[in-house]
Amino acid sequence: MEDLFKTNPVYKEILKLKQMLEDAEIPFECNEQFGGWRIAYPNDIHTQLSAIENMGSSGSLNDRIEVWNFEDDPMGYLTAEEVFAMIQKLDSGMQNF
Repeated sequence: MEDLFKTNPVYKEILKLKQMLEDAEIPFECNEQFGGWRIAYPNDIHTQLSAIENMGSSGSLNDRIEVWNFEDDPMGYLTAEEVFAMIQKLDSGMQNF
């Protein structure tokens, strides 16, 4: 029987986003979640944007990321580049993406 909480190696897009944030020195926290990953910007306590790729996220079967900014409906099927652009805007002080 497959372990549903073991991190699935097919989730590459969220790890690409993680590397992009590290390279840009943008603050974030990354945690395993439901067999995949969650990136919280800027951290778990004061999260402005949550990016997830796990067994229940929109787009995960296509190696895409779902985001939630806690004000709007979640958006799915996003690339690392699209989510990175959203986080860059937030990090630069722009409130909306």
